[in-house]
This record gives sequence, C-alpha cells and structure tokens, in this order.
Amino acid sequence: MNKRLTRILAIRDRIARVARFRPYVRLLGKIEMEELQAIADHERNTIVLTTRLVDRLNDDELAWVVSHEIIHLASKHHVKRSADATRVSADISQYYDKLCHWLDNSGRGILVRIGGRLIGVVALGAIGQVAINTLTYPQEKEADVVALSLMIKAGYNPEAALSALGNLYGGRLPDLSILNVMIGSHPDPRIREHLIKKTIRQLQQGRDVFRESQ
Repeated sequence: MNKRLTRILAIRDRIARVARFRPYVRLLGKIEMEELQAIADHERNTIVLTTRLVDRLNDDELAWVVSHEIIHLASKHHVKRSADATRVSADISQYYDKLCHWLDNSGRGILVRIGGRLIGVVALGAIGQVAINTLTYPQEKEADVVALSLMIKAGYNPEAALSALGNLYGGRLPDLSILNVMIGSHPDPRIREHLIKKTIRQLQQGRDVFRESQ
C-alpha cells in the first residue's frame, strides 16, 4: 500500500467512526481524472480523489474533503438528484412539445419551423441543465456544513475547510461570472466560504448545524 493511500485511509477511518459510515477510497492520477479532484461514486460507495489533490492538502484539509463526500454518500444525495433530473427533463419535454405544436400551427415555412425546433432544443436543453445544477446547491451546502461537524468530532481543525476550499479552486477563490455559477454544479465559492465561516461560529456556540442545514 503506497503512502498516499495509507494516509487517506487513516483520515477516512477517523471520519467514518464518527459518521458511522465507511465508504471505500480510490485514488486516481491527474491524467485519468483530468481536473476533477474529488467525487462521491454512489454506485461503488466510493470516494474518488486525485493524487494531485492528496499531495496538495494537509490532513485537516483532506478531512473536510473526505467528510464532504461521506455526507453525499451517506445521505444518498444521488437519489434526489436523479429524481430532480427526471422531473426537469419531463418539464423540458413538455415545453418542447408545446413549442413544436406552436410552430406547426404558425403558418411559417418549413425552414423556419426546422430552425425553431433546433433553437428550442439548444435553449431548452441549456435551461434544463441550469435547473438541474441549481437544484444540487442545497445538497452541496449541506455537505459543506455537516462535514465541519464531523471534522470536529474526529479531532480535526474545521478552520482548515477554508484553505481546502481555496485549494480546490487552484489556490484562491475565483470571482466567477453569473454564467459560470449557473452552469456549475456547486454554489458560488464565495457563498460557500461565507457559509463555512458562519457554520464554524455556530459550532463554537454548540448549535445543531445539521438541523439548520435542512
């Protein structure tokens, strides 16, 4: 077993004891995973991390990342995401059918009708993807918040979540455009940073952050 895996498994085990949930861990190189750094693989009950990320973060920072992904797996966030995607897809399909019906009865030429359909596919597809991404925001916020509680119970420093978040974005939090935020699957990093800081203060006051994240 290599040093990276030994290190991350030790962190996983500490978090798993307090979470009462023990997923598998898999490490991938940058070439295999490109820029994706940490994901929860629900089908295999596995946390997937890049070796680059493991090398970049200290143990406290990695504890937040591992805790975040454990929350996704333990809370079965993929089930809600799948349901949301199905519902949005059904709504988009209905809008597209209405658009086609309107075009067919508009008296416009065939080229206009074909063009309208093509534009509709692209536009509604983009709207649907933005809607699905936006619906994942509460789950990401929940994972950010509850991960801090797990860190503290496992003996890690929750303040490290802030530097870990920065490292996930290449060393510093970017100022994302509205478009970048809309097409991303995570909330604006500045909002995440504010939520983490607020949650740390609440934890220091002994408040139930899991209940407040619902």
